[in-house]
Amino acid sequence: MKPLRPVILGAFGPPTLACIRSWGRAGLAPGLIAVQGPGEPRPASKYLAGSVCLSRDDLYTERGRENIVRFLGDFDASGLTCIDENIAQWLNEQRPNLPANIPLWLPPADMLRRVLDKAAQIEAARQVGLNVLPTYLFSTCDFTEEIPSDHFPLCLRPSAPGVVEPTFKVQNVASVIELRGFLASMEFRGPVIGQPFKSLPNLVVHGTRTADGETLGMAGFLVERKFQGVTLTLRPTALSDDFKARCAAFTEAMDLVGHYHFEFLADGATGENHFLEINHRFGGTTAKVLVCGYPEPLYALRAQGYDIPVPATVRSMTVSSLKALGKSAYFALRGRLTALDYPEESTPRRLWSTLKCLASCRDEVFAWDDLPGTAAFYFGDIPARLNGATTSYRKLLKAIRAKSS
Repeated sequence: MKPLRPVILGAFGPPTLACIRSWGRAGLAPGLIAVQGPGEPRPASKYLAGSVCLSRDDLYTERGRENIVRFLGDFDASGLTCIDENIAQWLNEQRPNLPANIPLWLPPADMLRRVLDKAAQIEAARQVGLNVLPTYLFSTCDFTEEIPSDHFPLCLRPSAPGVVEPTFKVQNVASVIELRGFLASMEFRGPVIGQPFKSLPNLVVHGTRTADGETLGMAGFLVERKFQGVTLTLRPTALSDDFKARCAAFTEAMDLVGHYHFEFLADGATGENHFLEINHRFGGTTAKVLVCGYPEPLYALRAQGYDIPVPATVRSMTVSSLKALGKSAYFALRGRLTALDYPEESTPRRLWSTLKCLASCRDEVFAWDDLPGTAAFYFGDIPARLNGATTSYRKLLKAIRAKSS
């Protein structure tokens, strides 16, 4: 019997590489349709059974769809998944134009729309008893709600993709005046969520829900350091049975099927975990939790009905990213860290913490059993960088000569 041949569509990076490695180590034959821009590295991995590069300009086009269909057929794909909600929505729309015998391992369009609505997520979290910070929904700068002073700074984020122009990911405001000024610059098609900003570590909860409603592999990971609001370091942590039951009840209330990861703020002083959101896709922690021994890509296939053994071997370790650690240190030296960089610390302390992480943390990409994948990720863009540097040098030299003549 031939091995399952899963294909993932997305940029070559830690999440896609984690899927390739997890599936390959389990004896499957993974394929990759790598969305690639100028200068980005070509994909490589010991475990990659086949790949093709798709120009970013061709994504969401008929030409791009034709290239995807061609690869799926040539590769004899067992199914297709991706790591991006926008790509998932497009693939769902293109379902009639894709091979009928190759399943899309994606949330259906209605489920995807439902889970992308963060206001609906917050309401579902309240209903199942998860802790939620005081929440405000703003659709105009002329709001009438009274906001207590101790709720500032207020952390703002769109309730769903595309609900405001200009778009933004997250914004802290320190007062009602600053809040009104920021909202006045927005064109609204949906609400903006506001919650008190808390400088706390994050708790990430990974899990999977099958079509029969069974919860698989729920596990917690503590994010003790953040850079630009996202995970910088991560380690496994225990979850109480009651808390896991509430998380499972949330996925049932939202009627999710497939893999997911929750984001909470973990308040060690009170023991409370404040709900932020759930993501119904692979994400920025997929590669990190895989290094800890948590095979999210295998659970994703289990949710699709494939009876694949999933080793329960989560190990106690701290995982980070060499690239992100270096960038964080650079921002510290330039005085460019913000309140979204946790914990708040002086530049010397941040640099010392970075050195300790470099010495003690496992990297999310480096793997002795897949040096081709490691090299492709870390060094695959060097030719493009050298070419760019050479071009810049030639332009500079030409300008100097023109000025001196």
